Amino acid sequence: MKSFSTISLFILLVLLGSAFTDKCKSCESLTSTDCEETEIECSDAKCLTFSQYYYNDGDVFHSIKKGCANTAPCGVFASMTQENVQIRVYTSCCNGELCNNDKFYLPPDDTTLNGKTCPSCYSKGTVDECVSDKSMKCLGTEVQCLDYRGTVQNPDQTVANYSVKTCINPNACKYKFDVLLEIKEKYRALLAC
Repeated sequence: MKSFSTISLFILLVLLGSAFTDKCKSCESLTSTDCEETEIECSDAKCLTFSQYYYNDGDVFHSIKKGCANTAPCGVFASMTQENVQIRVYTSCCNGELCNNDKFYLPPDDTTLNGKTCPSCYSKGTVDECVSDKSMKCLGTEVQCLDYRGTVQNPDQTVANYSVKTCINPNACKYKFDVLLEIKEKYRALLAC
């Protein structure tokens, strides 16, 4: 009778343990919209798919990451648009075993004028304020103006100083560099929305 109880208890513990761990698909590519998936165990039942488009002065990076959602913000679309630099990010989460089947996805460009106008300038190689008499009409959800000066490491590991004024959406202001994949801020002189 004792051995039956011990075995039953062990099986119950194994089943309970598996109820609190789920598997998610996991992969990362900094230069492609596709990546080779493996499986990882997650303590949280949520899985994540992260898609990112980054254009910087002629260089284009499409990136994707899949894995455990953990504390990642879910359902977030962040964007910033300027003639020389554009960032678009979307995170989607799901609940359940290996549920993050979605492919690279970004919401379609919204070309609707929203009534906001922002200064527009871009300087590479300096953290001094870029100055221009140009302005731009903001589109879609980009209803705020950004003034950024700092040092950034790009997905290809190059590091440069930038000064940018442009349109940005509230999510991009809220999460700043925390929501970006392999675009790392090394030094911040100013980030104002």
